Amino acid sequence: MSNKRFLSYVFGLAFLIMLGVCALLFAYDALGFWHKPWAREMRFSQEMRQQIKGIIKHFDFDSIIVGDSLTEAVPAGYLDQKIGGKWVNLSAPGTSFYEKYIFLNYAFKHKDIKAVFYGFGSHGSVDIDEVEDVSNYDFLYDENPFNDMKYYINRKFLSCALSWSSSTKCLKFPNDLENLRNWMGDEHATRYLGGYLKWFGNDKEAIKKEIAKLDAAINKGYEIKPYKESLDKNKDYIKKWLFSLIQAHPQTKFYLVLPTFSLYHYRLSDPSYYAKWEAIIKWLIQESREYGNVEIYSLATDFYASDLANYKDAIHHEMTMDVMQVDAIASKTRLDSSNISKFLLDLETKIKNYDLVGLKNSLEKRLKELD
Repeated sequence: MSNKRFLSYVFGLAFLIMLGVCALLFAYDALGFWHKPWAREMRFSQEMRQQIKGIIKHFDFDSIIVGDSLTEAVPAGYLDQKIGGKWVNLSAPGTSFYEKYIFLNYAFKHKDIKAVFYGFGSHGSVDIDEVEDVSNYDFLYDENPFNDMKYYINRKFLSCALSWSSSTKCLKFPNDLENLRNWMGDEHATRYLGGYLKWFGNDKEAIKKEIAKLDAAINKGYEIKPYKESLDKNKDYIKKWLFSLIQAHPQTKFYLVLPTFSLYHYRLSDPSYYAKWEAIIKWLIQESREYGNVEIYSLATDFYASDLANYKDAIHHEMTMDVMQVDAIASKTRLDSSNISKFLLDLETKIKNYDLVGLKNSLEKRLKELD
C-alpha cells in the first residue's frame, strides 16, 4: 500500500471517528442546545450560563427573571399568579450587566418576551465590570449552531454520552425549572439562616475577627458625604448593557429590582461605596423617566433588612424578601421622582443608626460560652 493511500485511510478513519463522536454528542445534547432529551430523563446543568440557552430554546415562557445570586430564589410561579404571564428564572451567580445583556438579547430573538424582572445589583454598577472574558460560553449565543459542539468535546460529556447517563454527575439538577437555582432547599446554605451567631458557629477565631471588625467600624463612625466624582463611565455602561434593551423593546415591561442588602452590610462598608450607590440610584430614577416601560422597586428600608436572622450572610436573604418584592410589583409600590428623596434619607438614617454594639456584645457573650 502506498504512503499516499495509507494516509488517506488514516485521515478518513479519523474523520469518521470524529463524525461519530459529534453525532453521539448531538444525540445526547446534555444541555439542550439543539433539542430536548432523547430517551433519557430531563435534567439541568449547574453551569447556568451555558444551560440558559437550552431553556430559552425549548421551554415555554413569556417573561424572565434575570439576575445574579440575589435573585436565584425569586419564585417564577408566584410571579405567574401575582403579575400574570408565564415566568422562568434565568438567574446565574455573579452575572454582570453585560452577561445579562447576552442572555436577554438571545431571549428576545427567540421569544416574545412580555416582562423582565431584572436584578439591578450594585455589583457592576458601582464598581464597573470591564467587559469580561466570556469566551467559554458566549459562542453559544451567536447564530451559528455548529460551534456549540466545542462545549461538549471533553472527557466529562463524552463519558456521559457514551453511558447515556441521567446521573447527577453529568447533570446535577432535576427537571424543576421553578427551583432550578433556589438555594433555599440546600441545607448547607440555610444552616446560616436564623440569627447572626449562626454565621460563625463555634469558630472562635472567626468570632474574634468579627469582633475586631465591628470594633473598627464603631470607632471609625459612619459619615456619608455626597458623591461628587463623575459617574459618566457607570452611566455609559448601564445604558449600553441595559437601557439599549429597554429602548429596543418598548412593548416589554422591565421591573428593575434593587437589592435588599442587610443594613449590616452597608454599615460595615466604606461610606463612599454607599454614597456612589445612592448617586447611581438617583440617576437611574431620572433616566427611567425617558421610557414608558420601566418601573423601579426597592424594599431596602423595610424592617426586614435590619434583622440578620433573614440572611445567610451580609447580602443574601431568604425567600420571604423575594415574595415581598413580587408583592411590591403587583401593588405598584415603586420608586419614582416623587418618593426617592424620602426613601434615600430613610435608608441613610437606618444605616447610620444600625446597632453594631449589640452585635459585638452578642459575639463576646458567645465567645465566653465557648471558652
